[in-house]
Amino acid sequence: MAEVGENVKQESQQEIKEETGAVEEDIKIENDRNGIPIPIPRNSSKKDYKNLVKQKKSRAWTDGGDGSLKDKETLVGGPKKKVAILISYCGKNYHGLQHNPGDDKVDTIEKRVFQALVAAKVVYSNVINDRKKCAYQSCSRTDKGVSAIGNVASLKCKIPKNLCELVNAHLPDDIRLTSFEQVTKGFCAKKRCTHRTYSYYCPTICFGSKEDWDRPSSFRISAEKLEGVRELLKKYIGTRSYHNFTSGKRQGDESAKRHILDFRIQGDPFICNEWEYVELRVVGQSFMIHQIRKMVGLIIARAGNHW
Repeated sequence: MAEVGENVKQESQQEIKEETGAVEEDIKIENDRNGIPIPIPRNSSKKDYKNLVKQKKSRAWTDGGDGSLKDKETLVGGPKKKVAILISYCGKNYHGLQHNPGDDKVDTIEKRVFQALVAAKVVYSNVINDRKKCAYQSCSRTDKGVSAIGNVASLKCKIPKNLCELVNAHLPDDIRLTSFEQVTKGFCAKKRCTHRTYSYYCPTICFGSKEDWDRPSSFRISAEKLEGVRELLKKYIGTRSYHNFTSGKRQGDESAKRHILDFRIQGDPFICNEWEYVELRVVGQSFMIHQIRKMVGLIIARAGNHW
């Protein structure tokens, strides 16, 4: 009974505070990001108090020394809106696109992009470990070593006219923000993406026989074998399960089904550093981790032993 009475007393005191609009002088709020307490100025109104509670969720504050609050981060001018950004990168030196918050040992494309966004002062630094604060979504996640001519992502940030220039100044040379466009508030790059296109550049010697590997750089694929590879690629088109082309999926798992729109040899074979290559281009609604490289691997294993 004593505990219930104490709760009623506390609630009554809270109602009095709300009616008067006053906030106690000693109230402090812990900052979500780095634990710095935010002092509430003396005689703050109820409205001011609520604003501080709201702001502390997305900004870092420190005591100004005179009872005032000092913002530790200042963003560039311009509106803060939802944007779609187009990112191009060479993935050779990175462990894929996706970055797991808190894992600073692995270098990824997203890690570098967010570091640049913070350095350019278009987002607050707390988004590095909490992407939900800026509603970030990418339309495609590339694996380790995979590059992208254009990968679209959406997020909420400041959008000065020179956004690309500001961000690129803090990016390494193998990652570029090439363009951006303001979008609607509900836009999500992942959900609005209708299909993804990947190109896999493969030496034609991979489709040759064991004997052809004696002089791999001089190998040139025959028209017959090239046509045979084209026919094999067509067998992937349609909807089927790819549980054995990835990891963590079992036979019969509905989530392992993928719809392939097109899989072809794009253009003619070409020479690079004396070796002959072909571009294998696949278009699908979505792909699982390692799926494409295993699809190509199966074609190589089949073609090398068939003709």
